[in-house]
Amino acid sequence: MQENIDNIIAQIKDLLLVDDSNLIQTGDNDLKIIAPSGCKYMTDILKDLPKGVFIDKQICAVGGTYLSINSPSNYVIAVHRKALVENKFSQNENILIKVDGDVNNKILLDEIKSSGKNKIITTYDSLPRVAKVLSELGILSTYHLIVDEVQNVVREGGDYRAEVCNALLKNTCNFASVSYLTATTTKRKYLPPQINDIPYLTIEWEDGVNIHVDKKHITGDLTEAITSIALEHIDNQSKGEAYFFYNCVKGFIPVIKNLMKLRGITSKDIKIICANTEENVKTLKSLGKGFYPDVPVYGVDKNKLPIIKNKLITFVTKTCFEGSDFYSDNQTSYIVSDAKNKARYYVKTDIVVDIRQIAGRFRQESPMHQQKVVLLWTAQYDGFNMTEEEYEAHIKDEINKHKNLIQYHNEGTIPDDTLELKAKVTKYLTKSDGEIVINPLAYSSLMSEFDTQFQDFKTIVVNGKSIQVGEEKLKDLYDVDDFQLVPLNPSDKFKIGKKLNFKGMAKKYHDAILDNNIIEIELCENLIPTLAEYKDELGIEVFKSCSFQESRIKEKFEASVGVDKLTSSPNKIKKAMKLQVGDWYSLKDCKDKLQCAYDKLKIKEVAKANHMEKFFSVKRCKVNGVVGYKVVES
Repeated sequence: MQENIDNIIAQIKDLLLVDDSNLIQTGDNDLKIIAPSGCKYMTDILKDLPKGVFIDKQICAVGGTYLSINSPSNYVIAVHRKALVENKFSQNENILIKVDGDVNNKILLDEIKSSGKNKIITTYDSLPRVAKVLSELGILSTYHLIVDEVQNVVREGGDYRAEVCNALLKNTCNFASVSYLTATTTKRKYLPPQINDIPYLTIEWEDGVNIHVDKKHITGDLTEAITSIALEHIDNQSKGEAYFFYNCVKGFIPVIKNLMKLRGITSKDIKIICANTEENVKTLKSLGKGFYPDVPVYGVDKNKLPIIKNKLITFVTKTCFEGSDFYSDNQTSYIVSDAKNKARYYVKTDIVVDIRQIAGRFRQESPMHQQKVVLLWTAQYDGFNMTEEEYEAHIKDEINKHKNLIQYHNEGTIPDDTLELKAKVTKYLTKSDGEIVINPLAYSSLMSEFDTQFQDFKTIVVNGKSIQVGEEKLKDLYDVDDFQLVPLNPSDKFKIGKKLNFKGMAKKYHDAILDNNIIEIELCENLIPTLAEYKDELGIEVFKSCSFQESRIKEKFEASVGVDKLTSSPNKIKKAMKLQVGDWYSLKDCKDKLQCAYDKLKIKEVAKANHMEKFFSVKRCKVNGVVGYKVVES
């Protein structure tokens, strides 16, 4: 081990652009580079990425991938999402060969032979194909492998991509070297064995400061809360762009529909960044013309600057939480954690542990200019209720239970389909060579996820200006509500079909009159016209004396004005008349039917045709020259 670490130290010293004294050995197999003040990017401290090491760069968007893309070395860069392949490729088409599900082996082989490019970016899924093609060309051993965003190998390997991530770890040995790159710290003891044994290099940034995350516990309607925040940005565009990171396409569809209804928002104002799948395309089409899965950037211009088409409101799903580059000088990131919704359990486990990554997605003049991050949460992550020791014991107990399940299956105690079904719904089982086995990444995945809650959120100072806000850890995010959520105003709530709360509106109306708030008074009276009637008849104090309860206020009002049977029995009258919505009735027919209803209900009243307007939504019109009423709504 000592010989290996000595070789790594010598390699790093050759790559350093800062003084050798900034490289420190902190353990038998652990190293640290201190990036001096003024260093904002990896290119400020290194000529190339060190090979054969685990690199914890601690801060997102400091150009780790950029460094490898622009170095002289032959690299295969493996990333976890097709969208990330597209994002990096679109900004480096002259350098990169991209490999995803749309590129077959023959095309790839021909491009490697003819293009002269020595950088390949691919997904975790396609890495085995890339390795096979390079092997067929006899050049696999000349390429160095970088597994970027390696925390996803650990996390997703313990979940729905177990087979892919386990296969990736098996396809690293024949490359010239393999390095792992991340900004999401994972304790060495929770790394898989294939990774745990290699040197661990941490980059510590002297200009690093903590990211402050504003928090808001959403106890009511989440859709309404997001709608309200989006409206603030629409109504006051000086607030800048709003980015909602929300791992549920169907979750933000109602929000967009609200914005369309309330402000006439179109696809020109909203950007949706999600996986370009058939299901997502179909879902977005339900919004109307122009809505489709989009991307953060659209390549580069002739000056190699990113082509950006930002919009006022952007929704981002898991496909671009990590690794992808966004560009904005005035934006707020809203991270939506909907753990309250048990039907979308994956939302809470994905988003909450990815806050550091999401907070670091924006690139401006410095890698981490952005400081405005807000967490909107509905329920706490389950692991917060346990200590590390308790959680680890729980995981090990679950692994043992699943080992027993496999044993029972092998003994014929349980049928094949039972084990197959179990493997589809648990992190603890996966398939290997057609057999269901214990997922080797389950322990690492779950413990790494748990450990995330104790990490700091860090950024880089802008132009040397300190933005020190103190330490902030994921576990601490739920302690305080420090984000002011402005609720939807009653008028907007009414427009999107929310039932108005009479008690709340009555109190608002009462207070507005006392404060002589003319605008608020008019708004309340427009939404609930009876408020003015009650006030005019009984005075403003009746609202408070009746505890703002509609039934009590109405009772006093009716007693005061002496409501007769005619106005107190509208539903009985409508039922007795048996009119059909959409039908037209002459004035005579209306009068006759009304009189019959009055007589039946023993209402001492002479019917008039215009009484129709008291009980029905009607339109006065002529049919064949005869005046009458058309029933529009019962």
